[in-house]
Amino acid sequence: RRARIPDAMNEAAKIICTPEQISEFQVSKAYSLFIGFVERLNESIIGKTNAADVTVREPCEVMCKILDEMASWIDEIPRGQTPSRFGDPAFRVFLEKLDKHAEPFMLRLLKDEAQARYTREIGTYLRHSFGDVQRIDYGS
Repeated sequence: RRARIPDAMNEAAKIICTPEQISEFQVSKAYSLFIGFVERLNESIIGKTNAADVTVREPCEVMCKILDEMASWIDEIPRGQTPSRFGDPAFRVFLEKLDKHAEPFMLRLLKDEAQARYTREIGTYLRHSFGDVQRIDYGS
């Protein structure tokens, strides 16, 4: 049974959930393109130091500003006062704030109309890349 691929303008949904779907993905064109992209990124930095003079394109600059803004939230959100076995409950506040800002952040990144229609989907990836509000242990 093939997974349903969500419409690009909807919130992203996890569609690779079973070992069979993983195996199918690993022989797909999408997988090959993604791995090729990661390999090219890797090759592009071989021999470069963190202090290397590199050209930073606008999308990277915008994303760095977004990450800087998110980093400032750490000082704004007080740490939880109650010890928790599963991490700091303040992380839930961080994720809730990210949930509200993810799509507006992506609008800064995806400026033209053709790209902007993907803000909801890509915003979902941004939100999920920081952990899950149900699995607060990621906020340790």
